[in-house]
Amino acid sequence: MALPTRPTGSPSVEALNYQTKYTYFYIPKTNTDLTATTDDKGLGTFLRLGGYSDQEETQKADQNSFYPKKFIDDEKAASKTNIFETAAGPNPATSHGILLACDGRILVKAGEKMYVESGPFHQKTNGTHTLEASGETVIKSTGGKISIVSGTGKDILLDAGGDSKGDFQLIAQKSTSDIKGDDSTTRHGNTYSLHHGRTDSFFLGGKSAFSLAGSFALTTGIDLTIKVGFFFGVYIAGSFTVSAMSMSVTGASFSTTHTNMEMDSLTFKTGNVAVETAAAKAHQTAVISAMAQVECNTGNIKTTAETINSNNRILESCINQMSSEIGMKSHL
Repeated sequence: MALPTRPTGSPSVEALNYQTKYTYFYIPKTNTDLTATTDDKGLGTFLRLGGYSDQEETQKADQNSFYPKKFIDDEKAASKTNIFETAAGPNPATSHGILLACDGRILVKAGEKMYVESGPFHQKTNGTHTLEASGETVIKSTGGKISIVSGTGKDILLDAGGDSKGDFQLIAQKSTSDIKGDDSTTRHGNTYSLHHGRTDSFFLGGKSAFSLAGSFALTTGIDLTIKVGFFFGVYIAGSFTVSAMSMSVTGASFSTTHTNMEMDSLTFKTGNVAVETAAAKAHQTAVISAMAQVECNTGNIKTTAETINSNNRILESCINQMSSEIGMKSHL
């Protein structure tokens, strides 16, 4: 351990001169029988204050016992050969730091508040890491994103309330979800959704929907549905439709109706586009009835004309016979 010395001179001078720019406490790894142990037997406990120490330089081959692995990796990535020189800070000549290392446990307990402030912070736990708070827990980043990444094939669990009775709130400018496998959602309760903007959905596989209760949908704009494949619908209980106007163009239609009831005020049907109204249907029926009546009258007129023709032939035959009889009497 480096020791300070009091300068010679006036006893009123209180300043101390230090032999080195560091002070440390070092306990080497001891044997179980508590026999004398030399410094090179390995690190037991080490506390250094100030710049890097001669003990770190001497045992640089055992740097994994003194320094965290992340620090070693970072310094090697920066092409540093003697990483102990920057263990106290980036400048070996002027940097002063604190190093605490041991081969056992570190216990810290504070009865009141605890404050920790640092520059970039890296923490690695070789095992299970548990963070427990009796009050509110806040994780806040004022200058960057927050990432939560689990190990390969490992789960991430968010449980609101511990008994699933708490609320889960997500507030974001944009939400993106990329599920590489199956997605399953179970809700026990009502669902309320308010959407401002358009919705685009693309299904590249089959789709099934089952509802055991009523369904209501209100569309105030144009609803356009294009079905490229075959459409087959089954209404087991029945179907009821109310339309202010209905237009359809059908290339071919096949239907079977056992009972049909129609009450049309206005119906548009397209053959090559024809327009029929209930009044037009009634007028057409009257015209057809009148045509049938005219046809019947024409038949009666034909029958009367044939009777007249027959009577004319009979009369003509009688006249011819009378003329013949008068000619015979003249010869006599």
